[in-house]
Amino acid sequence: MLRTLRAALSPDAHGDTIAADLRATVAEISDAARRWARADIPLTGALAELSIGFDTLLADLSATCRDNRSLRAGTTRVLSMHSQVSGAIAISYADHTADSTPDDIGCQRRALADALLLGRAEVREVAAFDIPVTDRWQVIAVSTTPLVGPRRVKGSLTECVHDVLGNHVLPLLSDNGGSILVPISCDADIVGDAQRTEIAERAGIDLVFTSTVGPAETLPAMAEQSDVLVDLTRGMGVTTGSFTLDDLAVEYQMTRPGPGRDRLTALIAPLGTEPELLHTLRTYLASGLDRRATAKALAVHPNTVDNRMIRVASILDLDLARPEAMVLIRSALLAESSCGHRPSR
Repeated sequence: MLRTLRAALSPDAHGDTIAADLRATVAEISDAARRWARADIPLTGALAELSIGFDTLLADLSATCRDNRSLRAGTTRVLSMHSQVSGAIAISYADHTADSTPDDIGCQRRALADALLLGRAEVREVAAFDIPVTDRWQVIAVSTTPLVGPRRVKGSLTECVHDVLGNHVLPLLSDNGGSILVPISCDADIVGDAQRTEIAERAGIDLVFTSTVGPAETLPAMAEQSDVLVDLTRGMGVTTGSFTLDDLAVEYQMTRPGPGRDRLTALIAPLGTEPELLHTLRTYLASGLDRRATAKALAVHPNTVDNRMIRVASILDLDLARPEAMVLIRSALLAESSCGHRPSR
């Protein structure tokens, strides 16, 4: 670099040659600056080295110029070169920052959200991301169901969450759902069904939110409870809506370990060897006991649904025409689903 720049200061140098050499040098420095940025070399350090080089040029200029006129002309050229080269370095660093920072910060935010949910980080660490440090938090467990047919999608689920809720929340999401951590300064900050609906519309999917609000020091326990609640909604066949423990208190209690749950799971156990019948039963309940809607969801004839439900009734020894029998089956399916493995975030 110094060799090219020194050539540009020579009184015998041709203008077109100097310009071409200087452009090539600036391009070379730009490439080098991108490598420095990727290596996490600070911009201030790169510019400091540049200044040392130009100080050397000015010293050479002072020693070789024959008169003040030549010195002034040479100094003007040096300052112009410094402007071009330093500008190229700054642009290279800015381009690298624009390309990498959002993803880097996103990874750091996800890592912090995961650590908070596991109790391995302090809440005060959120301040590093301009998130308010509050005493109350809301933990939202999210379950997703893709919509059928054409839809307008305005971004990934995480992007849609940020669009609606802002950048002060910490989402930890995949295509299957996950968690959202929301700092609560006042009750108005609590995320409700209106925001869930807007996020779902933007993402082009059905969403279930189950949430718990509590003190910051109980984040892991709140996450556990919200996850249990979202598991309940999956077992119930619910694909949209916002719920808290108050909304699901009966179902929640029904799925707690104990003799009651054991009796319910024993009731549905005979269908464990009949996965097709069990799936049909779940779909029938999720379709509001509508045989045609069930047939459409399963891509079979309604008569096939009827035949399968007759077999279900025979195996379980229940009269499915009785409302109390259907309530019992719903409860048994819910209890059975609570014994399974929870999907990871």
